[in-house]
Amino acid sequence: MSTRAPALGAALLLLGAGEAAAQTQVCTNTPAANQTIDCRESSGSTNDIRIDTQNPVITTTPTLFSTIYAEHNGTGGIDVDVTGGSLTTTGTESWGVHAVHYGGVSGDIDVSLENVAIESNGNDAGAVRVSRTTGADGAIAIAVTGGSLSATGSSSHGIYSFNRASGNIDFDTKDVTITTGGSNAHGIYGVLSEGSSGDIDIDVRGGSIKTRGSAANAIRAHIWAAPAGDIDIDVTDGAIIETAGTGGAHAIFAKHEGTGDSAIRMSGGAVTTKETNAHSLRARHSGMGDAAIVVTGGAVTTTKAGARGIFANRTGGSGKISIAMSGGSVATAGAGATAIDGRNTGTGALAVSISGDAAVATAGAGATAIAATHTGTGALSFSMSGGSVGTRGASSRGIVVSRSGTGTGGVGVDVDVQGGSVTTEGNSAHALLGW
Repeated sequence: MSTRAPALGAALLLLGAGEAAAQTQVCTNTPAANQTIDCRESSGSTNDIRIDTQNPVITTTPTLFSTIYAEHNGTGGIDVDVTGGSLTTTGTESWGVHAVHYGGVSGDIDVSLENVAIESNGNDAGAVRVSRTTGADGAIAIAVTGGSLSATGSSSHGIYSFNRASGNIDFDTKDVTITTGGSNAHGIYGVLSEGSSGDIDIDVRGGSIKTRGSAANAIRAHIWAAPAGDIDIDVTDGAIIETAGTGGAHAIFAKHEGTGDSAIRMSGGAVTTKETNAHSLRARHSGMGDAAIVVTGGAVTTTKAGARGIFANRTGGSGKISIAMSGGSVATAGAGATAIDGRNTGTGALAVSISGDAAVATAGAGATAIAATHTGTGALSFSMSGGSVGTRGASSRGIVVSRSGTGTGGVGVDVDVQGGSVTTEGNSAHALLGW
């Protein structure tokens, strides 16, 4: 990493109140003891903010007091590079690294961490936060290699980024350990909100992301109703993704309410949920665009009742819903659980396919290995050319393909099974059902 001069910009050196008074905020790459890095640009500025620090050791305890903070109110970019060191916060709304663009015409935000240990122990806080408000167009890029990010409080995230303007949000993690412990505390969380446009792209290569709180997703991407853009989530290189909370603590959740496509792709590693109604791979679309989940390798597992291994559905709007599995495994162990579930209640096709050496298995009473259900308007298809499907449990079902509703538009159901195996064990179990 290149070495830069000390951080540039109109530095605001502020003393906090009370407990913060002993801790000075300075705009420098080499803070001394009891100093945090704080660089800010005013509304008329066209300067960039550049922070490049190696092996910082910074601890803060007050509320609203981040260890490294960059704020731009004008037109210009923000670039934060941290190599090595440790950052610790204990206050509410305090972050290890916090970069924000409040105004101006344009300016990208780039945050890069390498082998940094960040620990956040307050509520509504977290390890890394990068955000942009209305009017400040530009891209957001967050790259984290090695190190660890820990957040223990409620609504405290490992990496959090939101954009209320125009510009993409890119997350790229490699061999990072991310853990959260509170409710609604996501490991990686990206949001495009009202008035914005752009894509959310999340690449997780190796490492691990684990959450423990209720409704805490390991990876969550959300595009609200107004924005236009795509969601792309890729899990590769043996990444370990796990949630252990209740209340819809899905492991990977792509939620799209606007215009654009969403996709979750998994080629290796392991994705696991450990509580009821917590799905491992979850894609939901209620706007205009396609939603797809593609699994070519790795292990997807759920352990409790009502949990789905792979779940893609449309709750409104129009566009295709698809699930394609050509390798890896999906296994559920809870009663009434579904290994693969595709649903469309809107307008557009629904397609589920199994091929290659994909393995799908359930082990609970009333569980279903594969379900494809269309109650809206559009084609419904299921195909199987390889792999294996197995169920164990009373009243379990191997493959269920169903269509209902009045808006079928004359389109029927296409089921094409040319290879692979389907087995069931248990009373009143069925291998293939269709209507």
